[in-house]
Amino acid sequence: MCAYIRSPLKAHILKNLSGTTTTWFQQLWLEVQYKKNRSFVICVVYSPSDCHVSCFEDHLKPSLTCALSLNKPVIILGDLNCNLLQENPDSLSLSNFASEMNLKQLITSPTRITEFSRSLIDVMMTSTPDRVHESGVISTSISDHFPVRMVLNSKPPKQPPYVVTRITILHCLQQILYLNTIQHYNQFLMRRK
Repeated sequence: MCAYIRSPLKAHILKNLSGTTTTWFQQLWLEVQYKKNRSFVICVVYSPSDCHVSCFEDHLKPSLTCALSLNKPVIILGDLNCNLLQENPDSLSLSNFASEMNLKQLITSPTRITEFSRSLIDVMMTSTPDRVHESGVISTSISDHFPVRMVLNSKPPKQPPYVVTRITILHCLQQILYLNTIQHYNQFLMRRK
């Protein structure tokens, strides 16, 4: 398992989250930054076909929880050998995991097509789908797995502006003086009547 990071992207491995288990479930966690934009976290993951789906809860969830605590967008991509085009306990387990962790699965078409089957086993999930400009599958004959792709917005969507009202003590004193003056003036007028 590997990740190719091209320039001008800067990346470093999050060693405390990355690793391989005894069942060969593999995770490579990277923090990636583009120019001066806010960095994001990518996890490249591989789950062997004989690895039980409990690896999502036992291995991926603790790492993802730590990654989310960094308060950065998270993207998980890789071959989980769990066909999301079929309704079965494994795909339900992965879908529940994604829902529980507030991840959106972006790939919806088959990523592996053979003469006899079509499956979606290569995932691309994100914690911030609003930052994804587009995603999809690239049809190619290079491998029996089709590559998945994602284009991110380089800047997050603009938040609506908010107004900050600042009142200085001088302004407050002027208001008090003004109100006192009006009150005294009104009292003066009342006495004259």
